[in-house]
Amino acid sequence: MKTTVQTLENAEVAIEVVVPAKDIEKYREAVETEAIKNTEVDGFRKGHVPKERALKELSPTRIWEEMAQRAISNAYIEILQKEDIKAIGQPHIMITKIAEGSDLEFKITTAVMPEIKLADYKKIAKEVNKETYSDEVEDTEVESAIKNLQKMRAQQEMMQNAKEGDDPSSW
Repeated sequence: MKTTVQTLENAEVAIEVVVPAKDIEKYREAVETEAIKNTEVDGFRKGHVPKERALKELSPTRIWEEMAQRAISNAYIEILQKEDIKAIGQPHIMITKIAEGSDLEFKITTAVMPEIKLADYKKIAKEVNKETYSDEVEDTEVESAIKNLQKMRAQQEMMQNAKEGDDPSSW
């Protein structure tokens, strides 16, 4: 299997893959066996149709497509592990070449975990910790805080009276 990995912007990766025809053929037996189990032919019970008879009923194209799907699924998992790609979400798979007896070519585009780079937080912390702040409070700050507390208390009282049914205009 040949793969080409290309990093795209917005935390995505494009992977071009070529799977040799001989690697796809190893799925034929399992695909045919499963398809035969689900084949219905007059005169035979479902799942008991002789292989030769069932294969005449089955579309060779459907068998090849199912073989390709299994090859793609297994190749995708193998590529993610081999290339250490941390994919998230569903991949977008586009088959570029598919024909019985030839190599399977497809392209996968998938989102990956974004790379997060931390700033030098130790250096930033040293700079922030160097700064000194005044402990002294000015009279204007105290007056401002008292006025804000008085306003909040008045609002709470108005809301309480409104809940109790008092008319605020009668105050």
